[in-house]
Amino acid sequence: MRARPLLLILALTLIVTAPLEAQRAYNPPDKEAHQQRRENFLEAMDGGIAIIVAAHRDQERIYEFFVDHSDLHDFIYLTGLEGTDAWESALVLAPDAETYREILYTSQDLDGIQEKTGIAHVYPYALFMEHLSDGITDYSLLRTHQRGVKPVATDLSRALGEEKHIYFNYQRFLNLAATPPERLDIANRLRYFSPEVQVKDASDILNRLRMIHDEAEIELLRKASDITVQAFMESAKAVREEMTTQQIAAIVNFTFEYEHAAPSFRTNVTPSGPDVPVRGGGRDWPIGIRSRLGPWPVSNGQMISYDIGAEYAHYTSDFGRTIPVSGRYTPEQRRVAEIVTRIQKQTIAAVKPGGTFTESQALKDSLMTEAGLGDVTGTYGISHFVGMEIHDVGFYDIPWEPGMCFVIEWRVTQEDFSIRFEDVILVTEDGHEWLTEHSPIEPDEIEALMAQKGIWEEGR
Repeated sequence: MRARPLLLILALTLIVTAPLEAQRAYNPPDKEAHQQRRENFLEAMDGGIAIIVAAHRDQERIYEFFVDHSDLHDFIYLTGLEGTDAWESALVLAPDAETYREILYTSQDLDGIQEKTGIAHVYPYALFMEHLSDGITDYSLLRTHQRGVKPVATDLSRALGEEKHIYFNYQRFLNLAATPPERLDIANRLRYFSPEVQVKDASDILNRLRMIHDEAEIELLRKASDITVQAFMESAKAVREEMTTQQIAAIVNFTFEYEHAAPSFRTNVTPSGPDVPVRGGGRDWPIGIRSRLGPWPVSNGQMISYDIGAEYAHYTSDFGRTIPVSGRYTPEQRRVAEIVTRIQKQTIAAVKPGGTFTESQALKDSLMTEAGLGDVTGTYGISHFVGMEIHDVGFYDIPWEPGMCFVIEWRVTQEDFSIRFEDVILVTEDGHEWLTEHSPIEPDEIEALMAQKGIWEEGR
């Protein structure tokens, strides 16, 4: 195999060994978009106040899609602040306040944070607990003098009213065996010192808001999908017999990094077919998860499936294709690939407002049965939401609405090979937008792609 310049080899080697915490793109806060998101949150509240504390990796990684910023995403979603700008910070929202409906507490430069967010009332983080302590005092108990010298706490006390509802950003992904996150101390203190306070989970509101993406989010979702498809195409051009799955994944990750993105989860390249090695204490690992056990050389006659996704400025993609190592399908591989490609397109074509995940699953299953492949399809569900998390928040038992973004994902397994698809779909007012549509998908398109010269060597 003849490689391109040594610099490229070194770059790819670095990407292979780089941790998931690679440098991500940074988009300055879109003040209008974040202001509208806060306004939407305020409108959805049932009185009281909300406290959204900036949380930096409060618990260990417990799911494949749980990344370093997962605990911080709600704060980023509402403010646009991240990194040092979000250090020791808390957002307070009070829909019934007369003046202080939005308050941001920060340990950073007040004027700078105010300029970045457009939030009018920005205070030192050191005042957060003081204002909150005074704010949960019954408004009727505040003397005239107190109301005059403590305007923020007075407005919060008035907004809390008698029921004292406080929405708090608990973590969504629970790990009861781990040390409790530091920010939970705030919720515990509220209950301990003021038993009448009713602490609610802010994700009850945020899940709904984050499920319906605004235009600023949609642009980032498009960008993440564009980068993901580009990474697949560049790596597919380079696939050769005797390459390892790790080398193929390295080209994917290099493309992510070149485009200022990072893997939103571990890049998976899965071999299937004749002579695929099986490891793991003699266990007969199913086709489709063997790549997670280690890197292997691939050979002609085998298929390799991609499960990859870029994260760009905190928004993700999740994508899957299967290609022949040789660059040419065998007759049986092509026969099955043509059938399942048609089914994937038909399933995507049916996405529109008012549809449901249950209907989509049933449609795919019926088409598989009609094609004679109904008993060899994958067992996992057909879809999951995509957004700030690779498996994002959302509700699976309600009809689709414009702004929802999810994947159509499934696999068909034959005796000695497996084919999987995963495409990102955005629900629009009049149907859908297929965000990964520009990727080759038909067998002829895949073969034409693999015949091209890639960044790694001089073509086939």
